[in-house]
Amino acid sequence: MSSLIRLLLVVTLATGALAGCGDPCAELEQKVCEPKLASQKRDFAPLCKLMQEQDRREHLTKQKCTDLSRHVFKR
Repeated sequence: MSSLIRLLLVVTLATGALAGCGDPCAELEQKVCEPKLASQKRDFAPLCKLMQEQDRREHLTKQKCTDLSRHVFKR
């Protein structure tokens, strides 16, 4: 997949999350790829990379993303 297509996909997903589309996977990706705290950026980098891999992302259900989000952000 070309870098341009991947970038467009990420922007589209992030825009949808900001618009309140309710997609837990897009919301999780936004939270881990654009953390509010600088200290989280390093911690979330591997998860961000995984969330942006299209093959892995396609296999995530909404419930799985919700569960991941709860697990990651409860600490």
